[in-house]
Amino acid sequence: MSLAVLVALTGGAEERLVREIAGASDLTVTRRCADLQELLAAAIAQVGTIAVTDTESGLDRVMVDRLGRAGVRTLVVAAPTEHVRITEIGARPADPDADLLEAIRELATDAAPLPAPPGNGTPADGPADDGVSAHDAGPAGQVVTVCGPSGAPGRSTIALNLAHEIALAGHEVVLIDADIWSSSLAQMLGVLTDSAGLAAAVRAADQGTLDSANLGRITPQVDGRLRLLTGLPRSSRWREISATSMRTVLEVARLLGRWVVVDAPVRVPDDDGEYEPMVGAGRNGVLTAAQEVADRIVVVGAAEPLGIERLVHVLLDDDTAAGGTVVVNRVRTSAAGPRPQESVREALARFAGNNDPVLVPDDRPTADRALLRGTAWAEVAPKSPARVAVQRLAHDLTGTAAAPVGALARLRRGR
Repeated sequence: MSLAVLVALTGGAEERLVREIAGASDLTVTRRCADLQELLAAAIAQVGTIAVTDTESGLDRVMVDRLGRAGVRTLVVAAPTEHVRITEIGARPADPDADLLEAIRELATDAAPLPAPPGNGTPADGPADDGVSAHDAGPAGQVVTVCGPSGAPGRSTIALNLAHEIALAGHEVVLIDADIWSSSLAQMLGVLTDSAGLAAAVRAADQGTLDSANLGRITPQVDGRLRLLTGLPRSSRWREISATSMRTVLEVARLLGRWVVVDAPVRVPDDDGEYEPMVGAGRNGVLTAAQEVADRIVVVGAAEPLGIERLVHVLLDDDTAAGGTVVVNRVRTSAAGPRPQESVREALARFAGNNDPVLVPDDRPTADRALLRGTAWAEVAPKSPARVAVQRLAHDLTGTAAAPVGALARLRRGR
């Protein structure tokens, strides 16, 4: 039985390869494709198992991933200078002068090639010149994904303050706004930006050029050791961020910061069919990727009847979230009764089997002042009960001692 080959090359290279395959008894060209879209359609139709294309096609990590999900391995004809990048996005490179028939046979019999570890390649523009302390040679950082139900329970607020507390404890932290439906961290921190940092990082990841130095250039320092990767300015751009792209960005972020805090989107109804991973980004792909990559998960809910009900649904329906640390935000008597802490604990224990939630007291004046100043709670009210609760959460998650009250001023002075 001959091996079915899909060809999408430009110029005379395609004619030469087709003639060579015609003379081989074990290979057959089943489709000559005009572009990547036709190539993907042929892969989904299962009329081939090996795709041969070149760098002129615009192939990127997302397309390689979609072809792989359709059971097709990708061979890219490229100059030697492009081989590292091609390997990075998950395809197999081959020199234009190489024996392509032999390369096709080897790709068909070998295990699918794995991408090189993100960030280990040499940056195209040389070493970073913005003071980035890359961790390529050290241990990878830890990812904390902050998620939760819909209804604005304060996921972004907890993510921001958690990241800030970890930074105050002496760690380099990368805060990523991955809420593709409602990004807000740039506004909350008073960061003016002309572009979406997450979109820029994803574009570099898809092309195989994202490393810790490049990521550092698009993640400005917003406070001492804290960096921010801004989110999408409009939710209509959610299709730009695929699950495989998000995983790559997070793995590179591990090399830039000792801790990576991700403000994840809510789970939304997803009516895509079984072919969705092959034909486009899924609505919940970013959330799934952020949860899969995470070393620790924080699930945030609101301390009011509807907020608790939504939180319980997430804990019951999402096994990954159920295994995380549960945080109940804005705990107050006006919404949860005269003994709000006891009421919240009893409800979660009874309906979700969670007996140890982290309770964050409601402190609206502190939250409002921090938002107006574009900063974290620690800066406006170091002794606020809400700030202390998040400080303890940071200590429990990271195992590091809480920063003393005066640490913030010293951190700002660069001491």
